[in-house]
Amino acid sequence: MKEWFKYDERESTYWLTRHLFLKGLSLVYLCAFVPMLWQLPGLIGKRGITPLEEFMPRVLQHFGDGIGTYLYKFPTLFWISASDGFILSMVWLGIFLSLLVAMGRASGLLLFILWVLQLSFTYAGQIWYSFGWEMNLLELGFLSIFLVPFLRLNSFDKNDPPPLVIIYLIRWCLFRLVLGAGLIKLRGDACWSDLTCLVYHYETQPVPNPLSWLFHQMPLWFHSGGVLFNHFVELVVPLFIMYPNKKLRHKAGFFWILFQLVLISTGNLGWINILAIVNSLVLFDDSFYRRFSPTYLIEKYELYKNRTKRHGPIYWARYFVCFQVVLLSINPVSNLISPSQVMNRSFDPYHFVNTYGMFGGVTRKRYEIEFEATTDGVNWKPYVFKCKPGPVDRAPCLMTPSHYRLDWQIWFAAMAGPERSPWLQNFSLALLEARPNVLRLLESAPFGDLKPKAIRAQYYLYTFTSIGEKGWWSRAHQGLYLTEMSLGTY
Repeated sequence: MKEWFKYDERESTYWLTRHLFLKGLSLVYLCAFVPMLWQLPGLIGKRGITPLEEFMPRVLQHFGDGIGTYLYKFPTLFWISASDGFILSMVWLGIFLSLLVAMGRASGLLLFILWVLQLSFTYAGQIWYSFGWEMNLLELGFLSIFLVPFLRLNSFDKNDPPPLVIIYLIRWCLFRLVLGAGLIKLRGDACWSDLTCLVYHYETQPVPNPLSWLFHQMPLWFHSGGVLFNHFVELVVPLFIMYPNKKLRHKAGFFWILFQLVLISTGNLGWINILAIVNSLVLFDDSFYRRFSPTYLIEKYELYKNRTKRHGPIYWARYFVCFQVVLLSINPVSNLISPSQVMNRSFDPYHFVNTYGMFGGVTRKRYEIEFEATTDGVNWKPYVFKCKPGPVDRAPCLMTPSHYRLDWQIWFAAMAGPERSPWLQNFSLALLEARPNVLRLLESAPFGDLKPKAIRAQYYLYTFTSIGEKGWWSRAHQGLYLTEMSLGTY
Protein backbone atom coordinates (compact mmCIF):
# COMPACT_ATOMS: atom_id res chain seq x y z
CA MET A 1 0.00 0.00 0.00
CA LYS A 2 2.90 2.38 0.63
CA GLU A 3 3.65 2.65 -3.08
CA TRP A 4 0.13 3.99 -3.67
CA PHE A 5 1.00 7.09 -1.63
CA LYS A 6 4.42 7.63 -3.16
CA TYR A 7 4.93 11.02 -4.82
CA ASP A 8 5.45 10.26 -8.50
CA GLU A 9 4.25 13.37 -10.39
CA ARG A 10 7.80 14.25 -11.40
CA GLU A 11 8.00 10.95 -13.26
CA SER A 12 5.02 11.88 -15.45
CA THR A 13 4.93 13.68 -18.79
CA TYR A 14 1.91 15.16 -20.55
CA TRP A 15 2.65 15.44 -24.28
CA LEU A 16 -0.11 13.01 -25.25
CA THR A 17 -2.38 14.35 -22.50
CA ARG A 18 -2.17 17.89 -23.83
CA HIS A 19 -2.75 16.75 -27.40
CA LEU A 20 -5.84 14.73 -26.45
CA PHE A 21 -7.22 17.39 -24.11
CA LEU A 22 -7.08 20.04 -26.83
CA LYS A 23 -8.77 17.74 -29.33
CA GLY A 24 -11.50 17.06 -26.77
CA LEU A 25 -11.89 20.76 -26.08
CA SER A 26 -12.25 21.43 -29.80
CA LEU A 27 -15.08 18.87 -29.91
CA VAL A 28 -16.88 20.71 -27.11
CA TYR A 29 -16.44 24.02 -28.91
CA LEU A 30 -17.97 22.44 -32.01
CA CYS A 31 -20.88 21.13 -29.92
CA ALA A 32 -21.38 24.69 -28.68
CA PHE A 33 -20.99 26.54 -32.00
CA VAL A 34 -22.64 24.29 -34.60
CA PRO A 35 -26.18 24.37 -33.06
CA MET A 36 -25.94 28.17 -32.99
CA LEU A 37 -26.34 28.19 -36.77
CA TRP A 38 -30.01 27.21 -36.57
CA GLN A 39 -30.85 28.29 -33.02
CA LEU A 40 -29.47 31.82 -32.65
CA PRO A 41 -31.52 33.40 -35.48
CA GLY A 42 -34.68 32.29 -33.68
CA LEU A 43 -33.42 33.10 -30.18
CA ILE A 44 -31.50 36.40 -30.45
CA GLY A 45 -31.73 37.29 -34.15
CA LYS A 46 -33.55 40.37 -35.42
CA ARG A 47 -36.79 38.38 -35.73
CA GLY A 48 -36.03 36.13 -32.79
CA ILE A 49 -37.62 35.79 -29.37
CA THR A 50 -35.22 38.16 -27.56
CA PRO A 51 -33.51 40.15 -30.35
CA LEU A 52 -29.93 41.16 -29.59
CA GLU A 53 -30.41 44.45 -31.46
CA GLU A 54 -33.03 45.42 -28.87
CA PHE A 55 -31.12 44.01 -25.92
CA MET A 56 -27.80 45.82 -26.36
CA PRO A 57 -29.28 49.36 -26.03
CA ARG A 58 -30.92 48.28 -22.76
CA VAL A 59 -27.52 47.13 -21.51
CA LEU A 60 -26.11 50.58 -22.25
CA GLN A 61 -29.05 52.19 -20.51
CA HIS A 62 -28.42 50.04 -17.44
CA PHE A 63 -24.62 50.31 -17.19
CA GLY A 64 -23.95 53.56 -19.00
CA ASP A 65 -21.82 54.26 -22.05
CA GLY A 66 -18.14 53.83 -21.21
CA ILE A 67 -15.07 51.71 -21.69
CA GLY A 68 -15.79 49.92 -18.40
CA THR A 69 -19.09 48.66 -19.77
CA TYR A 70 -17.57 47.39 -23.00
CA LEU A 71 -14.57 45.64 -21.46
CA TYR A 72 -15.54 44.78 -17.89
CA LYS A 73 -19.23 44.99 -17.07
CA PHE A 74 -20.48 43.43 -20.30
CA PRO A 75 -17.54 42.12 -22.37
CA THR A 76 -18.74 40.95 -25.76
CA LEU A 77 -17.76 41.39 -29.41
CA PHE A 78 -21.37 42.23 -30.20
CA TRP A 79 -20.77 45.85 -29.27
CA ILE A 80 -19.31 45.98 -32.77
CA SER A 81 -22.60 44.84 -34.31
CA ALA A 82 -25.71 42.98 -33.18
CA SER A 83 -26.91 42.18 -36.69
CA ASP A 84 -27.82 38.67 -37.79
CA GLY A 85 -24.98 38.69 -40.32
CA PHE A 86 -22.36 39.52 -37.71
CA ILE A 87 -23.76 36.96 -35.26
CA LEU A 88 -23.55 34.17 -37.83
CA SER A 89 -20.11 35.27 -39.03
CA MET A 90 -18.82 34.88 -35.45
CA VAL A 91 -20.43 31.44 -35.29
CA TRP A 92 -18.66 30.36 -38.48
CA LEU A 93 -15.38 31.78 -37.19
CA GLY A 94 -15.78 29.68 -34.03
CA ILE A 95 -16.48 26.55 -36.08
CA PHE A 96 -13.46 27.15 -38.32
CA LEU A 97 -11.06 27.73 -35.41
CA SER A 98 -12.46 24.70 -33.55
CA LEU A 99 -11.70 22.55 -36.57
CA LEU A 100 -8.12 23.87 -36.66
CA VAL A 101 -7.65 22.82 -33.02
CA ALA A 102 -9.18 19.43 -33.79
CA MET A 103 -6.56 18.98 -36.52
CA GLY A 104 -3.76 19.63 -34.03
CA ARG A 105 -3.14 23.22 -35.17
CA ALA A 106 -3.63 24.82 -31.77
CA SER A 107 -1.89 27.97 -30.57
CA GLY A 108 -2.46 30.26 -27.63
CA LEU A 109 -3.69 33.03 -29.95
CA LEU A 110 -6.18 30.76 -31.68
CA LEU A 111 -7.48 29.45 -28.33
CA PHE A 112 -7.71 33.02 -27.05
CA ILE A 113 -9.97 33.96 -29.96
CA LEU A 114 -12.17 30.93 -29.27
CA TRP A 115 -12.41 31.98 -25.62
CA VAL A 116 -13.38 35.53 -26.61
CA LEU A 117 -16.07 34.18 -28.93
CA GLN A 118 -17.52 31.93 -26.22
CA LEU A 119 -17.44 34.83 -23.74
CA SER A 120 -19.20 37.07 -26.26
CA PHE A 121 -22.00 34.59 -26.90
CA THR A 122 -22.42 33.91 -23.17
CA TYR A 123 -23.18 37.58 -22.56
CA ALA A 124 -25.14 38.20 -25.75
CA GLY A 125 -27.13 34.98 -25.34
CA GLN A 126 -29.14 36.42 -22.43
CA ILE A 127 -31.40 33.89 -20.71
CA TRP A 128 -30.58 31.23 -23.30
CA TYR A 129 -26.96 31.13 -22.11
CA SER A 130 -27.54 31.19 -18.36
CA PHE A 131 -26.23 27.69 -17.66
CA GLY A 132 -23.25 26.58 -15.59
CA TRP A 133 -21.52 24.75 -18.41
CA GLU A 134 -21.05 28.02 -20.32
CA MET A 135 -18.91 29.21 -17.39
CA ASN A 136 -17.15 25.85 -17.19
CA LEU A 137 -16.19 26.02 -20.87
CA LEU A 138 -14.95 29.57 -20.40
CA GLU A 139 -12.75 28.58 -17.46
CA LEU A 140 -11.24 25.60 -19.28
CA GLY A 141 -10.99 27.58 -22.52
CA PHE A 142 -9.00 30.30 -20.79
CA LEU A 143 -6.59 27.86 -19.16
CA SER A 144 -6.08 26.08 -22.49
CA ILE A 145 -4.59 29.31 -23.92
CA PHE A 146 -1.51 28.69 -21.79
CA LEU A 147 -1.11 25.01 -22.60
CA VAL A 148 0.63 25.70 -25.92
CA PRO A 149 2.92 28.33 -27.49
CA PHE A 150 1.05 31.55 -28.19
CA LEU A 151 1.84 31.85 -31.90
CA ARG A 152 3.03 28.48 -33.24
CA LEU A 153 0.15 26.38 -34.60
CA ASN A 154 1.11 23.04 -33.12
CA SER A 155 -0.38 21.27 -30.10
CA PHE A 156 2.64 18.92 -30.13
CA ASP A 157 5.32 21.61 -30.32
CA LYS A 158 8.72 20.06 -29.56
CA ASN A 159 10.06 23.33 -28.16
CA ASP A 160 7.36 23.71 -25.53
CA PRO A 161 6.79 20.76 -23.16
CA PRO A 162 3.33 20.65 -21.56
CA PRO A 163 3.33 22.94 -18.49
CA LEU A 164 2.56 21.04 -15.30
CA VAL A 165 1.28 24.20 -13.60
CA ILE A 166 -1.55 24.53 -16.15
CA ILE A 167 -2.32 20.80 -15.88
CA TYR A 168 -2.80 21.34 -12.15
CA LEU A 169 -5.05 24.37 -12.72
CA ILE A 170 -7.26 22.30 -15.03
CA ARG A 171 -7.45 19.63 -12.32
CA TRP A 172 -8.34 22.35 -9.83
CA CYS A 173 -11.27 23.30 -12.06
CA LEU A 174 -12.42 19.68 -12.12
CA PHE A 175 -12.06 19.39 -8.34
CA ARG A 176 -14.40 22.35 -7.78
CA LEU A 177 -16.83 21.08 -10.40
CA VAL A 178 -17.13 17.61 -8.84
CA LEU A 179 -17.11 18.57 -5.17
CA GLY A 180 -19.45 21.51 -5.77
CA ALA A 181 -21.96 19.19 -7.43
CA GLY A 182 -21.75 16.79 -4.49
CA LEU A 183 -22.04 19.33 -1.69
CA ILE A 184 -24.93 21.27 -3.24
CA LYS A 185 -26.97 18.07 -3.34
CA LEU A 186 -26.50 17.36 0.37
CA ARG A 187 -27.33 20.97 1.23
CA GLY A 188 -30.05 21.55 -1.32
CA ASP A 189 -32.62 18.75 -1.12
CA ALA A 190 -33.46 16.16 1.55
CA CYS A 191 -34.02 13.47 -1.07
CA TRP A 192 -30.26 13.29 -1.63
CA SER A 193 -29.85 12.37 2.03
CA ASP A 194 -32.72 9.86 2.20
CA LEU A 195 -31.59 8.36 -1.14
CA THR A 196 -34.88 8.93 -3.00
CA CYS A 197 -33.95 11.65 -5.52
CA LEU A 198 -33.65 9.24 -8.44
CA VAL A 199 -37.22 8.07 -7.83
CA TYR A 200 -38.19 11.43 -9.39
CA HIS A 201 -35.17 12.56 -11.39
CA TYR A 202 -35.48 10.42 -14.53
CA GLU A 203 -39.06 11.60 -15.03
CA THR A 204 -38.68 15.26 -14.04
CA GLN A 205 -35.23 16.15 -15.46
CA PRO A 206 -35.18 18.88 -18.15
CA VAL A 207 -35.28 16.62 -21.22
CA PRO A 208 -35.55 12.83 -20.69
CA ASN A 209 -34.33 10.34 -23.27
CA PRO A 210 -35.71 6.85 -24.06
CA LEU A 211 -33.61 5.17 -21.37
CA SER A 212 -34.94 7.65 -18.80
CA TRP A 213 -38.29 5.86 -19.07
CA LEU A 214 -36.65 2.48 -18.45
CA PHE A 215 -34.62 3.68 -15.47
CA HIS A 216 -37.71 5.26 -13.97
CA GLN A 217 -39.32 1.81 -13.80
CA MET A 218 -36.56 0.41 -11.58
CA PRO A 219 -37.26 -0.55 -7.93
CA LEU A 220 -36.45 1.68 -4.96
CA TRP A 221 -33.27 -0.21 -4.04
CA PHE A 222 -31.89 0.50 -7.52
CA HIS A 223 -32.57 4.24 -7.17
CA SER A 224 -31.05 4.30 -3.68
CA GLY A 225 -27.93 2.57 -4.99
CA GLY A 226 -27.72 5.14 -7.77
CA VAL A 227 -27.77 7.99 -5.25
CA LEU A 228 -25.05 6.30 -3.19
CA PHE A 229 -22.92 5.93 -6.33
CA ASN A 230 -23.52 9.63 -7.05
CA HIS A 231 -22.34 10.55 -3.54
CA PHE A 232 -19.26 8.35 -3.87
CA VAL A 233 -18.24 9.93 -7.17
CA GLU A 234 -18.95 13.52 -6.17
CA LEU A 235 -17.81 13.44 -2.52
CA VAL A 236 -15.07 10.79 -2.30
CA VAL A 237 -13.51 10.74 -5.78
CA PRO A 238 -12.62 14.48 -5.66
CA LEU A 239 -10.17 13.75 -2.83
CA PHE A 240 -7.87 12.08 -5.39
CA ILE A 241 -8.21 14.54 -8.28
CA MET A 242 -5.35 16.71 -7.01
CA TYR A 243 -3.42 13.75 -5.61
CA PRO A 244 0.12 13.34 -7.05
CA ASN A 245 0.07 9.53 -7.11
CA LYS A 246 -1.07 8.60 -10.59
CA LYS A 247 -2.57 5.23 -9.67
CA LEU A 248 -5.11 6.83 -7.36
CA ARG A 249 -5.62 9.74 -9.72
CA HIS A 250 -6.25 7.39 -12.65
CA LYS A 251 -8.84 5.50 -10.62
CA ALA A 252 -10.55 8.80 -9.83
CA GLY A 253 -10.62 9.54 -13.56
CA PHE A 254 -12.13 6.15 -14.38
CA PHE A 255 -14.95 6.60 -11.87
CA TRP A 256 -15.68 10.13 -13.08
CA ILE A 257 -15.82 9.11 -16.75
CA LEU A 258 -18.02 6.12 -15.92
CA PHE A 259 -20.36 8.44 -14.03
CA GLN A 260 -20.58 10.82 -17.00
CA LEU A 261 -21.36 7.94 -19.38
CA VAL A 262 -24.21 6.88 -17.07
CA LEU A 263 -25.56 10.45 -17.11
CA ILE A 264 -25.33 10.60 -20.91
CA SER A 265 -27.23 7.33 -21.22
CA THR A 266 -30.07 8.35 -18.87
CA GLY A 267 -30.83 11.91 -19.94
CA ASN A 268 -30.27 14.77 -22.36
CA LEU A 269 -27.88 17.18 -20.67
CA GLY A 270 -26.39 18.69 -23.82
CA TRP A 271 -22.61 18.77 -23.99
CA ILE A 272 -21.99 19.29 -20.27
CA ASN A 273 -21.05 15.63 -19.74
CA ILE A 274 -18.68 15.67 -22.70
CA LEU A 275 -17.02 18.77 -21.26
CA ALA A 276 -16.73 17.03 -17.88
CA ILE A 277 -15.04 14.04 -19.53
CA VAL A 278 -12.64 16.32 -21.42
CA ASN A 279 -11.80 18.08 -18.14
CA SER A 280 -10.89 14.71 -16.60
CA LEU A 281 -8.44 13.81 -19.39
CA VAL A 282 -5.70 15.67 -17.51
CA LEU A 283 -5.94 13.13 -14.68
CA PHE A 284 -4.08 10.66 -16.91
CA ASP A 285 -0.47 11.05 -18.01
CA ASP A 286 1.46 9.84 -21.06
CA SER A 287 2.16 6.43 -19.51
CA PHE A 288 -1.56 5.74 -19.82
CA TYR A 289 -2.28 7.32 -23.20
CA ARG A 290 0.69 5.86 -25.05
CA ARG A 291 -1.01 2.43 -24.86
CA PHE A 292 -3.84 3.71 -27.09
CA SER A 293 -2.12 6.36 -29.22
CA PRO A 294 -1.32 5.95 -32.93
CA THR A 295 2.26 5.21 -33.89
CA TYR A 296 3.08 8.68 -35.24
CA LEU A 297 2.16 10.29 -31.90
CA ILE A 298 4.15 7.75 -29.90
CA GLU A 299 7.18 8.44 -32.11
CA LYS A 300 6.84 12.17 -31.40
CA TYR A 301 6.44 11.47 -27.72
CA GLU A 302 9.60 9.37 -27.61
CA LEU A 303 11.55 12.15 -29.32
CA TYR A 304 10.24 14.98 -27.16
CA LYS A 305 9.55 13.45 -23.74
CA ASN A 306 12.87 14.48 -22.17
CA ARG A 307 12.85 18.06 -23.39
CA THR A 308 12.95 20.77 -20.72
CA LYS A 309 11.03 24.04 -20.54
CA ARG A 310 12.43 27.27 -21.89
CA HIS A 311 12.11 30.27 -19.57
CA GLY A 312 10.57 32.62 -22.12
CA PRO A 313 7.57 34.99 -21.75
CA ILE A 314 5.02 32.15 -21.94
CA TYR A 315 6.79 30.38 -19.08
CA TRP A 316 6.35 33.35 -16.73
CA ALA A 317 2.84 34.07 -18.04
CA ARG A 318 1.77 30.61 -16.92
CA TYR A 319 2.91 31.24 -13.36
CA PHE A 320 1.25 34.64 -13.35
CA VAL A 321 -2.01 32.94 -14.37
CA CYS A 322 -1.51 30.45 -11.54
CA PHE A 323 -1.09 33.32 -9.08
CA GLN A 324 -4.26 34.99 -10.36
CA VAL A 325 -6.25 31.75 -10.16
CA VAL A 326 -5.16 31.31 -6.54
CA LEU A 327 -6.41 34.81 -5.68
CA LEU A 328 -9.64 34.41 -7.65
CA SER A 329 -10.32 31.05 -5.98
CA ILE A 330 -10.96 32.68 -2.60
CA ASN A 331 -14.63 33.44 -3.27
CA PRO A 332 -15.44 30.14 -5.01
CA VAL A 333 -13.83 28.17 -2.18
CA SER A 334 -15.67 30.27 0.41
CA ASN A 335 -18.91 29.46 -1.39
CA LEU A 336 -17.94 25.79 -1.61
CA ILE A 337 -17.55 25.45 2.16
CA SER A 338 -20.48 27.71 3.03
CA PRO A 339 -23.70 26.14 4.41
CA SER A 340 -25.57 28.54 2.09
CA GLN A 341 -23.67 27.39 -1.01
CA VAL A 342 -25.08 28.56 -4.35
CA MET A 343 -24.77 26.78 -7.70
CA ASN A 344 -23.09 27.96 -10.88
CA ARG A 345 -21.88 31.39 -9.93
CA SER A 346 -19.02 33.46 -11.27
CA PHE A 347 -17.24 36.08 -9.19
CA ASP A 348 -15.52 37.92 -12.04
CA PRO A 349 -16.88 39.15 -15.37
CA TYR A 350 -14.59 36.92 -17.43
CA HIS A 351 -15.52 33.69 -15.61
CA PHE A 352 -11.90 32.84 -14.84
CA VAL A 353 -12.69 30.87 -11.66
CA ASN A 354 -16.24 29.77 -10.89
CA THR A 355 -18.32 27.72 -8.50
CA TYR A 356 -20.40 24.88 -9.88
CA GLY A 357 -23.23 22.53 -8.99
CA MET A 358 -26.18 20.76 -10.56
CA PHE A 359 -29.53 19.37 -9.40
CA GLY A 360 -29.23 20.81 -5.91
CA GLY A 361 -33.00 20.50 -5.92
CA VAL A 362 -35.00 17.78 -7.66
CA THR A 363 -38.57 18.49 -8.73
CA ARG A 364 -41.12 15.89 -7.67
CA LYS A 365 -43.65 16.51 -10.44
CA ARG A 366 -43.30 17.30 -14.12
CA TYR A 367 -45.44 20.10 -15.47
CA GLU A 368 -45.47 20.95 -19.16
CA ILE A 369 -46.68 23.94 -21.14
CA GLU A 370 -48.34 23.16 -24.46
CA PHE A 371 -48.92 26.01 -26.90
CA GLU A 372 -51.94 25.73 -29.17
CA ALA A 373 -53.13 27.69 -32.19
CA THR A 374 -56.43 28.13 -34.01
CA THR A 375 -57.52 29.56 -37.34
CA ASP A 376 -61.22 29.66 -36.57
CA GLY A 377 -61.50 30.09 -32.79
CA VAL A 378 -63.02 26.61 -32.41
CA ASN A 379 -60.45 23.97 -33.35
CA TRP A 380 -57.16 24.19 -31.47
CA LYS A 381 -54.01 22.30 -32.48
CA PRO A 382 -50.69 22.04 -30.60
CA TYR A 383 -47.20 23.17 -31.45
CA VAL A 384 -44.71 20.33 -31.05
CA PHE A 385 -41.24 21.06 -29.68
CA LYS A 386 -38.19 19.23 -30.93
CA CYS A 387 -37.38 17.38 -27.74
CA LYS A 388 -39.44 18.28 -24.71
CA PRO A 389 -42.42 16.02 -23.91
CA GLY A 390 -45.49 16.76 -26.02
CA PRO A 391 -47.56 14.01 -27.71
CA VAL A 392 -47.94 11.26 -25.13
CA ASP A 393 -47.22 8.51 -27.67
CA ARG A 394 -43.96 10.09 -28.89
CA ALA A 395 -40.80 8.51 -27.54
CA PRO A 396 -38.41 10.78 -25.63
CA CYS A 397 -35.79 12.18 -27.96
CA LEU A 398 -32.02 11.89 -28.18
CA MET A 399 -30.52 15.38 -28.03
CA THR A 400 -26.96 14.94 -26.72
CA PRO A 401 -24.48 16.41 -27.58
CA SER A 402 -26.61 19.27 -28.87
CA HIS A 403 -28.53 21.53 -26.53
CA TYR A 404 -32.03 22.68 -27.45
CA ARG A 405 -32.08 25.89 -25.49
CA LEU A 406 -35.75 26.74 -26.05
CA ASP A 407 -36.84 23.32 -24.79
CA TRP A 408 -34.77 23.78 -21.62
CA GLN A 409 -36.20 27.22 -20.89
CA ILE A 410 -39.75 25.95 -21.35
CA TRP A 411 -38.96 23.36 -18.66
CA PHE A 412 -37.92 26.13 -16.27
CA ALA A 413 -40.96 28.24 -17.17
CA ALA A 414 -43.33 25.39 -16.31
CA MET A 415 -42.08 25.41 -12.70
CA ALA A 416 -43.73 28.77 -12.00
CA GLY A 417 -46.30 31.19 -13.39
CA PRO A 418 -45.80 33.09 -16.65
CA GLU A 419 -44.87 36.26 -14.77
CA ARG A 420 -41.56 34.60 -13.89
CA SER A 421 -40.74 34.11 -17.58
CA PRO A 422 -41.51 37.38 -19.39
CA TRP A 423 -39.84 36.09 -22.56
CA LEU A 424 -42.94 33.91 -23.08
CA GLN A 425 -44.82 36.99 -24.24
CA ASN A 426 -42.24 37.55 -26.98
CA PHE A 427 -42.39 33.88 -27.90
CA SER A 428 -46.20 34.05 -28.15
CA LEU A 429 -45.97 37.08 -30.41
CA ALA A 430 -43.45 35.27 -32.62
CA LEU A 431 -45.89 32.34 -32.96
CA LEU A 432 -48.74 34.69 -33.86
CA GLU A 433 -46.56 36.26 -36.54
CA ALA A 434 -45.31 32.83 -37.68
CA ARG A 435 -41.72 34.03 -37.74
CA PRO A 436 -39.73 31.46 -39.75
CA ASN A 437 -36.61 31.58 -37.55
CA VAL A 438 -38.66 30.92 -34.42
CA LEU A 439 -40.75 28.17 -36.00
CA ARG A 440 -37.48 26.52 -37.00
CA LEU A 441 -36.82 25.97 -33.29
CA LEU A 442 -39.88 23.70 -33.15
CA GLU A 443 -40.56 20.25 -34.51
CA SER A 444 -43.79 21.37 -36.13
CA ALA A 445 -46.36 24.17 -36.16
CA PRO A 446 -50.05 23.19 -36.51
CA PHE A 447 -50.60 25.39 -39.55
CA GLY A 448 -47.14 25.45 -41.02
CA ASP A 449 -45.95 28.93 -41.91
CA LEU A 450 -49.49 30.36 -41.89
CA LYS A 451 -50.32 32.91 -39.22
CA PRO A 452 -52.89 31.62 -36.71
CA LYS A 453 -55.84 33.69 -35.56
CA ALA A 454 -55.00 33.12 -31.91
CA ILE A 455 -52.79 31.10 -29.61
CA ARG A 456 -52.98 29.95 -26.00
CA ALA A 457 -51.00 27.72 -23.65
CA GLN A 458 -52.35 24.77 -21.69
CA TYR A 459 -50.83 23.39 -18.49
CA TYR A 460 -50.41 19.64 -17.94
CA LEU A 461 -49.02 17.27 -15.34
CA TYR A 462 -46.94 14.61 -17.13
CA THR A 463 -45.98 11.20 -15.75
CA PHE A 464 -44.18 8.29 -17.34
CA THR A 465 -46.37 5.32 -18.18
CA SER A 466 -45.69 2.03 -16.43
CA ILE A 467 -44.48 -1.17 -18.08
CA GLY A 468 -47.36 -2.67 -20.05
CA GLU A 469 -49.20 0.62 -20.52
CA LYS A 470 -49.61 2.18 -23.94
CA GLY A 471 -47.43 5.11 -24.91
CA TRP A 472 -44.58 6.83 -23.08
CA TRP A 473 -46.45 9.47 -21.11
CA SER A 474 -49.79 10.06 -19.48
CA ARG A 475 -50.95 13.55 -18.66
CA ALA A 476 -53.62 15.36 -16.66
CA HIS A 477 -54.91 18.79 -17.63
CA GLN A 478 -54.27 21.48 -15.00
CA GLY A 479 -55.88 24.46 -16.71
CA LEU A 480 -54.75 27.37 -18.88
CA TYR A 481 -51.21 28.63 -18.47
CA LEU A 482 -51.60 31.57 -20.89
CA THR A 483 -54.99 32.88 -21.98
CA GLU A 484 -55.91 33.41 -25.62
CA MET A 485 -53.82 35.97 -27.47
CA SER A 486 -54.28 37.37 -30.96
CA LEU A 487 -53.04 40.19 -33.15
CA GLY A 488 -56.60 41.44 -33.61
CA THR A 489 -60.22 40.29 -33.35
CA TYR A 490 -61.55 37.15 -34.98
